[in-house]
Order: sequence, then structure tokens, then C-alpha cells
Amino acid sequence: MVMPVTTGTSKAGKPWSKQDFVVETGGQYPKKCALTLWGEDKINQYDLQPGLEATFNIELESREYNGRWYTEARAWKIEWAGEARQAAAKTPQYQTGTSSYKAPEPKQENAFDDIGDSLPF
Repeated sequence: MVMPVTTGTSKAGKPWSKQDFVVETGGQYPKKCALTLWGEDKINQYDLQPGLEATFNIELESREYNGRWYTEARAWKIEWAGEARQAAAKTPQYQTGTSSYKAPEPKQENAFDDIGDSLPF
């Protein structure tokens, strides 16, 4: 999921922008993790789209505010996996607000498709 870009102005009067996005790890027990891209140059450089496979280089940072600690995972480098970027560009992507939709993949042939409803139960 890719969130909309957030912008603002720092106390020093400098403009800032960030984009949050959620990634899912691979493996037997996938986990979801929210990451952040900081700066308009990084946001434009990576042009995030749902459904792409990539390796993320991150930096963890924690800050204290009013006695509570907040941790942020900032992505500073993204390496796209093989042909993932090109393949995903051919699949229509639709995004509205904070939810996104990826068109379903075409159904693949299955060896059991010809059995049909001939099972006795």
C-alpha cells in the first residue's frame, strides 16, 4: 500500500515532504512493515507502485516526545527485483486515497481443472 505524499514546513521555515508505504516480507510467515521515504527527490526517484518486489535499505531512528518513544523506519535506497518494475508497469494500477487495487492475475491452468464436479462428495 502506498500512502499519499505528506508535506509541511519545519520550525525553521524549510519545506519538507514524506511518503509512507507498507511492504510485506517474503517467506513462510510474511510480515508487514510501514516504511517512510523522506524528501521530494527520493519520492520522485522511486515512484512507488503497489505489487513490485524490491530490497529496501532502511535506517531506524527513535525519538522521545513527552516521555514516550516513537520509532521510524526510513527507506534510503530501494533496489527493484529483476523484471518486477517492467512487469508491474504492464498491469493496470488503480489508487484512491489510502487504499489501492491491483488488477487480478489471469487464471493459470491447473492439472485438476478437467476433473470438474465428478467427485462423489
